[in-house]
Amino acid sequence: MNKEQYVRQVLHHLNTSRLEKKRIQQDLLSDMDAAIEAGESWDEVLKRWGPAKEMAKELSENMDLPSKKSHKGLIIGILSGILGVIVIGVVLTHLLAPQQISLKDSQHFDEEVVYQQAQRVIESMNNSDFDTIYDLSNTKMQEVLSTAELKENWESLNPGLFQEISRYYSAEIDSKVQGDYAVCEVLVTYSNQPVTFTISFDTDMKLAGFYMK
Repeated sequence: MNKEQYVRQVLHHLNTSRLEKKRIQQDLLSDMDAAIEAGESWDEVLKRWGPAKEMAKELSENMDLPSKKSHKGLIIGILSGILGVIVIGVVLTHLLAPQQISLKDSQHFDEEVVYQQAQRVIESMNNSDFDTIYDLSNTKMQEVLSTAELKENWESLNPGLFQEISRYYSAEIDSKVQGDYAVCEVLVTYSNQPVTFTISFDTDMKLAGFYMK
């Protein structure tokens, strides 16, 4: 088993989004390369890290990921339900084969602008300023989004007081059906529990997708 095969097995056992898996993949391969450059052989790295399933379990515990369950594709769409969640306007599946690129290489989005806009969305949620969320949304989002629903789902999560943004990852998704979107995953620590926000913007930097869990 080579390092790419090992990482694929680790990712297979993780229950998280495609964006997060991409970030984890990059981190694992980077750590492997660093260990090998420092003098370890691949066999030594593999022995130290252990079976892929155990590595995935450790990552899940450290990152507070939910248990693995079956799913089909990456869905960023109109989602609601189990964990008091809400949203959104864009549906991407593996069948549509959306392309994902780094915002650093994007011709449509500025990485810093996307981060600032994502921060603005989260700050509005922290302040229960649901009208601002609505105003930031594009037309399609406004058709399916209501401030009352936002309020209900936010209160059902009951995350507590904002503490810090613990993790942030972003990428551009180029969908053959929906066009270009910047998608951010932001893990935010609150006093009661962490919340993961998945936020997407269209090329006009209007909110096109919003998901909380």
